[in-house]
Amino acid sequence: MNKYTAHGLAEAAQSGRRILVLTDRPAEALDQFRDLVPDATVRRTNGDQRIRFSQLGVIYFASARSNRHRGRTFDTLYIDDPQLDWSWHTTRHQYEPCLSSSPDGEVIRP
Repeated sequence: MNKYTAHGLAEAAQSGRRILVLTDRPAEALDQFRDLVPDATVRRTNGDQRIRFSQLGVIYFASARSNRHRGRTFDTLYIDDPQLDWSWHTTRHQYEPCLSSSPDGEVIRP
């Protein structure tokens, strides 16, 4: 993930958005954000990798091959996994429920 994307996602989460970042390396993506948001709460236990902000915003990091997104609601789904990007049309149904309750849910693919 490039630093401009990371800044944009961090800014959106600081304003209260709930974001899911699907990546092939969730732990590395979390480490990239750690330096950008020194005042946020970072959690990295048992695969539950997230950064929580004071305005109720949060960024979750998960592998596209896991089911950690199930039962959660997000405003933004950011796909940073090149393999998932090519097969998005076949796996989209797995992630659409996460966005369905957001009034302005969006999917961002680089």
